[in-house]
Amino acid sequence: YPKASYEDRTVNFYQDSSLMVYSDALVEINGEDKVLFSRDDMLNKIKEWSVGGAKAIYDGVVEKIEETSHHFDDDLTLIVLNLHSV
Repeated sequence: YPKASYEDRTVNFYQDSSLMVYSDALVEINGEDKVLFSRDDMLNKIKEWSVGGAKAIYDGVVEKIEETSHHFDDDLTLIVLNLHSV
Protein backbone atom coordinates (compact mmCIF):
# COMPACT_ATOMS: atom_id res chain seq x y z
CA TYR A 1 0.00 0.00 0.00
CA PRO A 2 2.01 2.96 -1.24
CA LYS A 3 -0.07 5.58 0.61
CA ALA A 4 -0.17 3.74 3.94
CA SER A 5 1.69 5.23 6.87
CA TYR A 6 3.19 3.33 9.77
CA GLU A 7 4.56 4.34 13.12
CA ASP A 8 7.58 2.72 14.77
CA ARG A 9 7.49 2.14 18.52
CA THR A 10 9.64 0.45 21.10
CA VAL A 11 7.74 -1.72 23.56
CA ASN A 12 9.15 -3.15 26.77
CA PHE A 13 7.92 -6.56 27.84
CA TYR A 14 7.96 -8.15 31.25
CA GLN A 15 10.37 -11.03 31.73
CA ASP A 16 8.90 -14.34 30.47
CA SER A 17 6.06 -12.62 28.60
CA SER A 18 4.33 -14.00 25.54
CA LEU A 19 3.78 -12.14 22.29
CA MET A 20 0.97 -13.09 19.92
CA VAL A 21 0.73 -11.74 16.38
CA TYR A 22 -2.30 -12.62 14.29
CA SER A 23 -4.17 -11.62 11.17
CA ASP A 24 -7.70 -10.26 11.17
CA ALA A 25 -9.07 -13.71 10.32
CA LEU A 26 -8.76 -14.68 13.98
CA VAL A 27 -11.43 -12.22 15.10
CA GLU A 28 -13.56 -12.67 12.00
CA ILE A 29 -14.29 -16.38 12.40
CA ASN A 30 -17.99 -17.21 12.17
CA GLY A 31 -19.00 -20.01 14.49
CA GLU A 32 -21.88 -22.44 14.07
CA ASP A 33 -24.28 -19.85 15.49
CA LYS A 34 -22.82 -17.07 13.32
CA VAL A 35 -21.34 -15.28 16.33
CA LEU A 36 -18.31 -13.15 15.57
CA PHE A 37 -15.51 -13.48 18.13
CA SER A 38 -14.66 -10.02 19.39
CA ARG A 39 -11.15 -8.93 20.22
CA ASP A 40 -12.22 -8.63 23.88
CA ASP A 41 -13.49 -12.22 23.92
CA MET A 42 -10.25 -13.48 22.40
CA LEU A 43 -8.17 -11.35 24.76
CA ASN A 44 -9.93 -12.86 27.78
CA LYS A 45 -9.29 -16.40 26.52
CA ILE A 46 -5.65 -15.59 25.75
CA LYS A 47 -5.18 -14.24 29.29
CA GLU A 48 -6.59 -17.52 30.60
CA TRP A 49 -4.29 -19.63 28.41
CA SER A 50 -1.20 -17.45 28.95
CA VAL A 51 -0.27 -19.10 32.25
CA GLY A 52 0.88 -22.04 30.14
CA GLY A 53 3.07 -19.93 27.87
CA ALA A 54 3.14 -19.60 24.09
CA LYS A 55 2.36 -23.25 23.34
CA ALA A 56 -0.76 -23.17 25.54
CA ILE A 57 -1.94 -19.97 23.85
CA TYR A 58 -1.36 -21.43 20.39
CA ASP A 59 -3.07 -24.72 21.28
CA GLY A 60 -6.00 -22.87 22.86
CA VAL A 61 -6.54 -20.68 19.81
CA VAL A 62 -6.35 -23.63 17.42
CA GLU A 63 -8.73 -25.67 19.60
CA LYS A 64 -11.18 -22.75 19.75
CA ILE A 65 -11.11 -22.45 15.96
CA GLU A 66 -11.70 -26.18 15.53
CA GLU A 67 -14.59 -26.17 18.05
CA THR A 68 -16.47 -23.18 16.66
CA SER A 69 -15.65 -22.72 13.00
CA HIS A 70 -18.09 -24.39 10.63
CA HIS A 71 -16.24 -23.05 7.58
CA PHE A 72 -12.95 -21.23 7.54
CA ASP A 73 -12.55 -19.50 4.20
CA ASP A 74 -9.90 -16.92 5.10
CA ASP A 75 -6.17 -17.34 5.58
CA LEU A 76 -4.93 -17.10 9.16
CA THR A 77 -1.56 -16.03 10.43
CA LEU A 78 -0.80 -16.90 14.05
CA ILE A 79 2.58 -16.45 15.71
CA VAL A 80 3.00 -16.91 19.46
CA LEU A 81 6.40 -16.39 21.08
CA ASN A 82 7.75 -16.73 24.61
CA LEU A 83 9.96 -13.74 25.42
CA HIS A 84 12.80 -14.44 27.82
CA SER A 85 15.38 -12.03 29.15
CA VAL A 86 18.95 -12.40 27.95
